[in-house]
Amino acid sequence: MSELHPLEEALKKAAGDPEARAAFYQALMNSEVQVVGREEEPESEGQGAHIQLKQWQQPDGSMALPFFATLGTLRKTLGEEEPALTIPVVDLFRLARSATLVFTSPEGAKSFAPEEIEALLSTTLALDPLALALVRAVRDNADESRQAFYHTLVNSQVFVLGRPKDQAVPTGAESRYMSENDQFLIHSYPHPHQEGQHIIPFFSSLEHLKRATKDNQTYMAFPALAFFSMIRSLEKPVVMNPGYEPQKLFTLDEIKYLVEAARTEPFEPRQFKPGAKISLGPPVVYPQELIGALLDFLPGHQEVTAAYLTAMRENEDNAPLILVIGFEAEGDLTDMFREAGPLIAQYAGEGQIVDFARIERDEDGLSRYFLEKVNPFYRRALNRDQAGPAAAPPQTTAPPAREDYDQPGFLGRLKRIFSGSRKNAES
Repeated sequence: MSELHPLEEALKKAAGDPEARAAFYQALMNSEVQVVGREEEPESEGQGAHIQLKQWQQPDGSMALPFFATLGTLRKTLGEEEPALTIPVVDLFRLARSATLVFTSPEGAKSFAPEEIEALLSTTLALDPLALALVRAVRDNADESRQAFYHTLVNSQVFVLGRPKDQAVPTGAESRYMSENDQFLIHSYPHPHQEGQHIIPFFSSLEHLKRATKDNQTYMAFPALAFFSMIRSLEKPVVMNPGYEPQKLFTLDEIKYLVEAARTEPFEPRQFKPGAKISLGPPVVYPQELIGALLDFLPGHQEVTAAYLTAMRENEDNAPLILVIGFEAEGDLTDMFREAGPLIAQYAGEGQIVDFARIERDEDGLSRYFLEKVNPFYRRALNRDQAGPAAAPPQTTAPPAREDYDQPGFLGRLKRIFSGSRKNAES
């Protein structure tokens, strides 16, 4: 019998041991899997590639989309002639969030209903945008993916092990003041391969930091570029997400380049020529991945009460199509705009321009157009856990409205869903 893939092994353990199910979900959401489908060329210039995925009819007559840990299992199960794609699970779940998916392995299968997919996407089990950008850069080994990673990095917040200067130094850690005026310390640790050398670790999310360190470790959050600017004088290598795969080592030259050459703003004000004529209307190709990512992102920003989408084009030859996302809000949107930048860079599609706009109910122009002509794709609910899709977008299926999934507890809910799904899973 052939050795199981780690994700298949995790499923086998979870099927027999309820305590192992949390580890299976964690492994799943950080994995890349194989699906039957093909990537088609964009229908028009400036649009991202379109992915077509194939579903199969189940014994009860319903349709489901199978996915696999390895290409070998896919071929053995479905046949050699089927075209296959490698895709991160988070991307697959966002693409097919309204469908039933089935993870199939030699030891059995696990079904994922739309409500379970929504639950998983709403948690920190899903890779954060910076970690996902690194996965793609390593997987693709292409200049475009590497540039996308650096762009996401310099517009991200990172988490660093450190403490106020008056706290005791944890055992085994080396700390150093940044300058005589600094009020905090950043910790470095022995280099795993070079005796006598130290590295400075940082993490793409608080979840990554907490899973990789002890409970009593103190930490600080910095804009990534500010962090690199501060630590460059220490002349130590820096490692992103140590203990995870993939991780990223930054050399001193790389840090210098990022500090001196990187652009930090993912957006800038747009100005049209005086007298320019602008056309507004729904996009020809609905940006499903982008909207899916925003539906996961916006419930964490309670200042946003609703979000709208339209397409804009200046009436000139060869004018690009611009997606415009309008936000109704209570309070300042600066932080939300900045945090949304990496999502836009990753999910809008290559070459697609995206603008943000604040909607004011007492203003004419674009605000009035959104309020009178466009249905919101997101609306904040009174209960934060119920915030989600507001209406079905054109030519697509809206994900189901979220329920109060987190009672009496997230892991308990997943265990109940897991048990129910196994009854319907294919063997």
